Amino acid sequence: MAKATASAAPKKNLPVSVAEELARELAENAERTSKATGNKISVLSKKQFRLPDGTEHPGPMEAIVLDFAYGNNFYKKPYKEGQKEVAPPDCFARGRSLKGMVPSKSVAKPESSACDTCPNNQFGTRGDGKACANNGYLALMMPDAKEDDPIYILKISPTGIKAWDSYVNTIRAKSGLVPIQVVTSISFDPGSTYASLRFAAKEPNKDMETFFPRRVEARGLLELEPEVQKAKALPASSGKKAR
Repeated sequence: MAKATASAAPKKNLPVSVAEELARELAENAERTSKATGNKISVLSKKQFRLPDGTEHPGPMEAIVLDFAYGNNFYKKPYKEGQKEVAPPDCFARGRSLKGMVPSKSVAKPESSACDTCPNNQFGTRGDGKACANNGYLALMMPDAKEDDPIYILKISPTGIKAWDSYVNTIRAKSGLVPIQVVTSISFDPGSTYASLRFAAKEPNKDMETFFPRRVEARGLLELEPEVQKAKALPASSGKKAR
């Protein structure tokens, strides 16, 4: 079966059968990707990555970042150390940029009509930080992954957002590249007491044929929102929540 490549130019006039097939696939992606929500890589306070199979990795971890998104998450009751059950955020938003986001339609009582002007999204509303956490979300695969291997979601804590933005801007300005075009090394800031992520480009991604076709699925995963109906029981963590 022929594989799509990153350099292939899109066809402007697709046959009706192809257009219908793509539309059908797009409609099915919500159902297809909903089964993969457990494929999350956790960041532990002891500066370790916990993979979906339970194994732990000290990093650096190499990955191909298919795409990324951002989110705002507000909890009226802050997370407490040792907490085993975490309810969904009381108010949250998801988007491709932190700018211009608005609370999700599934939020029963939004804190504000817009995230940019929300009082909870201002520095100093919870200690030196914000009451509403600004997070990043990476949809990634391992560099040696096969075309049908799972896509993982890695959440970036507020202290890692600046590092991620800087990384994306650096590879764009210096090399004219987007994250999927490079192998990204993900590590922990050695100078931070918190598990704060840092990013570096290791080498070019030489296998775009495997990874580029998975971008639609990756974006579907990034658009999934928290379950607002019930709290989720989580296994005991190894310490404080990553910041």
